[in-house]
Amino acid sequence: MLIGIAAAVIIAIGAGVFFMMGGEDTSAPVVVVADTDVSDDADLEADDDAPNDTEDALADASDSSESETTQSVTEVAAEKAETQAASAVENKKEFSDKLKDGTAGPTMIRIPAGNFDMGSPGSSRHADERPRHSVKADNFAISKYEVSFAEYDKFVASTGRKSPDNLYMDRNTHPVIFVTWDDAYYYVKWLSEQTGQKYRLPSESQWEYAAGTGKRSPFWWGFKEEPKRAHCFGCGSGLDPRKPTKIGSFGANEFGVFDTAGNVAEWVHDCWHDNYKQAPTTAEVWEGGDCAFRVARGGSYSSPPQSIRHAKRDKYKSDSAYDHVGFRVVRDLD
Repeated sequence: MLIGIAAAVIIAIGAGVFFMMGGEDTSAPVVVVADTDVSDDADLEADDDAPNDTEDALADASDSSESETTQSVTEVAAEKAETQAASAVENKKEFSDKLKDGTAGPTMIRIPAGNFDMGSPGSSRHADERPRHSVKADNFAISKYEVSFAEYDKFVASTGRKSPDNLYMDRNTHPVIFVTWDDAYYYVKWLSEQTGQKYRLPSESQWEYAAGTGKRSPFWWGFKEEPKRAHCFGCGSGLDPRKPTKIGSFGANEFGVFDTAGNVAEWVHDCWHDNYKQAPTTAEVWEGGDCAFRVARGGSYSSPPQSIRHAKRDKYKSDSAYDHVGFRVVRDLD
């Protein structure tokens, strides 16, 4: 109110002076405008300082909505990541189970289900590999490598069994030898107890399917003997022909399994049968037969090339240990 009266007085005085002096006054409007602007700015500043409940409420609602949306998106992403991680573990081709001491058991490879022809054709001179017959195999897991001395040593330490001679080879990198079939059998029982999973020696048919990847060719790589494919007597590997070499020294087959040809022969669960007459058509253990002898597969460092074919069968006394026979394990899958 006072500001308005003061403005009016100033205007009146300015006008009188204008008429009295007869000159042009350019300052009065500037003063009036300045006074008016100050009043308006004060009002605007007052309005700016006053709280706006509506705008604050909208801002709060927007912030809350954005926070909830962010949280929701984060939760969904976390759940999706967890699901994908669980699926990846389940479908992972390669895995290992933990032992009770927290260390890892043998590395395992998932083998897909499939059908294959087991044995050799009717023209084969190897009567024990006939008749060739169709076998259906469910999926299972088999150890990526032959069991090493170091892996077997854990069993020895836990059970008090005799430690096999390693012939001065590195126990961490070489396949265990000088183990009887009984030793291998009790190892897989111990492994099952340690992991809570069902481990065992492979059946003959499981071993042949995993070794040959379901092919009808004599070798997993094809029909012909090829140098430097395996460690055997006459394979041209240039390795010491008197003992095994390191596991994984040669390429894996198409399933990702190493050393199924040569290096050391491998115990399987089955008792010896002279041929495949009345053999099962599924990849199960063939019960019966002469259980004083067990089957070993794959040939060894002392075998000629024709004896490392995946159809080749050898029989050994189950209670004897050999310097060229080891084993690998299988595990059932849910």
